Amino acid sequence: MKKQRATNEEDKLEKRQVILNAAMQIFKNTSYNEVTMSAVAVKAKLAKGTLFLYFPTKEEMFLALMEEQLIEWFNAVDMELDLQREIIHFHSRISGCRFTARADRIYPSAGHPLDHP
Repeated sequence: MKKQRATNEEDKLEKRQVILNAAMQIFKNTSYNEVTMSAVAVKAKLAKGTLFLYFPTKEEMFLALMEEQLIEWFNAVDMELDLQREIIHFHSRISGCRFTARADRIYPSAGHPLDHP
């Protein structure tokens, strides 16, 4: 069975993700200098030429991986901040007090944070 070329945007995004997943597996176990585009192509089960259509250089592929990781990290931070806001809002509604989030703890607004364990 002959592999078909990705022609629509959805197929192209899927193939790009296959490449990035393969690259991530290799980068986890290999230093940047030792990673080769050939190894990524083999891991992704693609021709090396196909890989170069998506990522002309190893650096571009690596930066795409870092971008994915940063997006995941920022999304996790956003979710945590949303949760902290909900907790603060909940506490202020049930206690009639205002609370402030500082660093990784929630303190009552009055007084210095170190005054409260």
